[in-house]
Amino acid sequence: MNVIKKFFVFFFALLVISLIVAIFLKKEYHVERTITIDKPVSEVFEYVRYLKNQDSYSYWAMIDPAIIKNYSNTDGNIGFTYQWKGNNEVGAGEMKIANIVDNERIDYDIKYTEPHVSTGKSSLIFKPEGDKTRVTWTMDGRLNYPMNIFLLIVDMDSSIGKKLNAGLVNLKMIMDQKPEAPIMDAFPLVDSSDINE
Repeated sequence: MNVIKKFFVFFFALLVISLIVAIFLKKEYHVERTITIDKPVSEVFEYVRYLKNQDSYSYWAMIDPAIIKNYSNTDGNIGFTYQWKGNNEVGAGEMKIANIVDNERIDYDIKYTEPHVSTGKSSLIFKPEGDKTRVTWTMDGRLNYPMNIFLLIVDMDSSIGKKLNAGLVNLKMIMDQKPEAPIMDAFPLVDSSDINE
């Protein structure tokens, strides 16, 4: 009986300590990955501006073939909204085009409803480099207290970064019109720095 009592005391103490620590932890995270595509910025931007095209290169859009999708407003314009509901890894939520600067950037607002409620922002940023385009994909999120304790446990840069990188590699393959199959969940993923060399 003493063993059980000690276990519950230890568990309660650990829970209390975790909740106290979470008060002082950051709630926001930022992740970004970059790749260079051998196409002019206008061509890359024109393809990426349509959110539905992410079905062909985004890691998240490709890992659940049974995902349920709904769209509203006009794709490629501010206000276009994509709602999804998928498996445990994909979860559920919506992504909306919040801002477009032609040939420079596209910003998205993201709301997650499953597996937990949170908000985030994402951007695709385009920079011309001669007849090539440098594309940076960013992801910013926030985990409110006490869920922010997971930022101490999970390496968001590594976890999300691999998926952003996979999406960029897929995008490069599409734009370069290469016949290779898109990258899904095969890790380790191709490092975009190797492609840029």
